[in-house]
Amino acid sequence: MAYDALLIFGLVFITHILTTAYSWYTTRDDRTEKRRLEAELRPLQNAMKLYEGNMDHFVALSKLQRQANVLEEKLKAVKSKLGETSQMGGALGILDKVMACTNPKKWYEQAKASIVQTLCGVAIAYYWWGVPLFVFPVEFFWPFNSVIGQPWLPTGSLGAVGWYVVCTRAVPRITATIYGVMK
Repeated sequence: MAYDALLIFGLVFITHILTTAYSWYTTRDDRTEKRRLEAELRPLQNAMKLYEGNMDHFVALSKLQRQANVLEEKLKAVKSKLGETSQMGGALGILDKVMACTNPKKWYEQAKASIVQTLCGVAIAYYWWGVPLFVFPVEFFWPFNSVIGQPWLPTGSLGAVGWYVVCTRAVPRITATIYGVMK
């Protein structure tokens, strides 16, 4: 039973790595464009700081400002394409999330990126459907026994579907922690 749980964890980990690699591969041009635009924008911003507050160089400052505005608009478009836009709070934030979900272009991209994880989840549910992977004391999950466990499994046990959900939530956090330590 413990080996099955480790195998499921390994499968989720591998599918997460494959999905991340696919996402990284498909967005490499946008990330390159973002770095290029940021590199072009940095000297303009430094030059604008030199002219700032000096009315004798108003024309030069306004020219630099127009160039910087064009680059910032392009950079904002690339960041929104990469999903790096700043999050809004409150009702506008909720509306922004709803609008992002209603974009058909995003549906197709998300479906392509998550097809491996979805197929992996279906295969795990099919293969380990009636197998209790972990058996805990009955009081361990007391108010949630019927929610976490499947009806045909013993009380206090965690099946493959529940373990898959735990793994899909934990693996991205583990990889983000590893990536953060490696930076």
